[in-house]
Amino acid sequence: ADDNERALISHVFADPAVMDGAAGQLRPDDFRLPLYSQAWSILTTLHQRGEPLDILPFADEAARRGWASDFPAATLAELMDPCGSPATWAYHVSRITEASKRRKLVYLLRDAERRASDGGNVDELIAQATEGFGGILDNGKREERFPSLSCAELAKSESNLHYYIDGLLVDGQPGGLLGPRKSL
Repeated sequence: ADDNERALISHVFADPAVMDGAAGQLRPDDFRLPLYSQAWSILTTLHQRGEPLDILPFADEAARRGWASDFPAATLAELMDPCGSPATWAYHVSRITEASKRRKLVYLLRDAERRASDGGNVDELIAQATEGFGGILDNGKREERFPSLSCAELAKSESNLHYYIDGLLVDGQPGGLLGPRKSL
């Protein structure tokens, strides 16, 4: 799977049009290695903003997120080094998706086994497992049930959102659940 992850990222740098097809099919958590997950997150952000998918905007975004040390020149050169033909991007997306589903399935089953061994409520375990299976099956077609804001969006927000519920603000990532103002 790691070779597929690296190949897909190199394809995006070689032919940015690849991102048009791949962006909606993968999320950073579909990548096994944190480095590739971070790279995909950066590429997705640049793509959403309509910025060039090139080394300079990539390095600037990595630095903005505090990830510059994760992407030294040698790593950037490796990510940009062509790895096969960009025409094979769909194959790599399918392999990454399959590997991601396998990892999530293994985690789900191990967690269910642990909870069942600890004497968890069987009906709750089945409900949680069913929901987890649905999440794995819907990979790439996920919809956010609640609005989310990045740190930057929250900082400049002029919305009427009043409260922030239990979450960690990480720039470029969802900031938590937000709800409208309510009167008590």
